[in-house]
Amino acid sequence: MESGSGNADGDRGIGGSGIVNTGIGTPQPAAPSCLGMTETTPLATVSHLKPHLKKLPQDEQYLYRAKQGTPVPFVEIRVVNEKGEAPWDGKTLGELQIRGPWISGSYYNRPDTQDAFTNDGWLRTGDVATIDPEGYMKLPTAPKT
Repeated sequence: MESGSGNADGDRGIGGSGIVNTGIGTPQPAAPSCLGMTETTPLATVSHLKPHLKKLPQDEQYLYRAKQGTPVPFVEIRVVNEKGEAPWDGKTLGELQIRGPWISGSYYNRPDTQDAFTNDGWLRTGDVATIDPEGYMKLPTAPKT
């Protein structure tokens, strides 16, 4: 079997999506989900299982692995909507905002883009997101175009 080619039966995944069907339970991501943008140089979140979640059944583990994940060290995320910062309930939607030491704080020589950043230093991604009680962020809608 070639490296990264799927399971031992040669199954290369589901529709080229990076999801590997192992034949046991729910198909699993072949690689961790994540969120990265040019402004986050390169990653803001990575989906990995917290140790206590590894005790869950495979189908429940998959629900966490399929999300964009938790922030990488030194990066913070929040979801903000018209009511302010959204609770981490996995349901309340709002705009994903990110900040950290290597997250862009402005666009060079582009005063017309000041609204892409909050007054308190958060990057406004324009993505609709939710954060669950474990801190896993999910982009439940299609990416912006």
